[in-house]
Amino acid sequence: MSFSNQIKEDISALAARHCCVCHQHKGNNLEVHHIEAKAQGGEDTLENAILLCFDCHADAGHYFAGHPKGLKLSPSALKKHKNSWLEIVKENKINIPVLQDVSLSFSHNERTRLNPVFIRKTTIYKDIKELRKIDYKSILKDLPPTPLQVQFLDPKVDSFEDFINFINGEHIKKLNFQNPFENNSQPVHHSMDMYFGSTKSSNESICLINLILRNNGLKVLEDFKVYLKFENVVCADTVNKNTSYIDFEKYDYNVIFNNKTDAVFIPDYKVLVQKDFIELDQICFRTEENVNEIKITWHLLARDYDQKESFNLKIHSTIVDEEDVKYVESPEDYEPEIIILDKVN
Repeated sequence: MSFSNQIKEDISALAARHCCVCHQHKGNNLEVHHIEAKAQGGEDTLENAILLCFDCHADAGHYFAGHPKGLKLSPSALKKHKNSWLEIVKENKINIPVLQDVSLSFSHNERTRLNPVFIRKTTIYKDIKELRKIDYKSILKDLPPTPLQVQFLDPKVDSFEDFINFINGEHIKKLNFQNPFENNSQPVHHSMDMYFGSTKSSNESICLINLILRNNGLKVLEDFKVYLKFENVVCADTVNKNTSYIDFEKYDYNVIFNNKTDAVFIPDYKVLVQKDFIELDQICFRTEENVNEIKITWHLLARDYDQKESFNLKIHSTIVDEEDVKYVESPEDYEPEIIILDKVN
């Protein structure tokens, strides 16, 4: 004889369908094992039953008291594992996991980035008198020539006031440079440099994720789409597939953002069979520097099917401190200014 169906159901419920040794939920890959083997007088009772996964069951089945090598799953060890796990289940109210028919999950690979880097720039003010003794003309004369210097310094720095403006970065403000990463979440920006070549800038303050939709159920998904909502982010988007400034190829995206936080995933093939999966286009998003977690809510709509779930992702931000100095009259009248900037390479 073997264990009755009632005993199998009871031990499965008591263990919350987890292996009593490795504590893993293995779905249907679980078996009820005799703690004391029937050959040694073990009975088909609940007290002598333990729920094990296939791997741990194999280890328990290989126990031989006369073999000294290795730490074996002896009957006494199995009893301790069983009692310990059942107590954990009871105290922590662990439930039997429910396998969703469809799951949208985070896929971690080499393209993933959840550790944005920010620059905390502190501007301090010093007395302009420290620079009055400097021969600024000789300093500028010794500077290596650059396109910026030729265009904006020579011959416009011809007074001490011009020199102070240069030291304080006022000449940069006059250029009216626009940050290509401002108000967007793209990790890379392609542009044309002054010599008509293509340049690439990377923003390390942007997060990148890959999502996979899996059909774990028993029915085929047809005519489906998935609505996505990102919470606790400044903005999100599909990663630009262009590889250079002069890339004129038109790309198709399966994730379309309607605004800064809401999107819809529309696959090319609107059929997803059982046990199959499909990968969404890579998504990029921007967070504030103090955010340590975001929430993604997804809503799947298909023919005769509707499912809504959500999950959280941990964010691990790094802040790099930088200091800027400005020279002014009466620096004691100024408080240090702190701003958070993107880290761009």
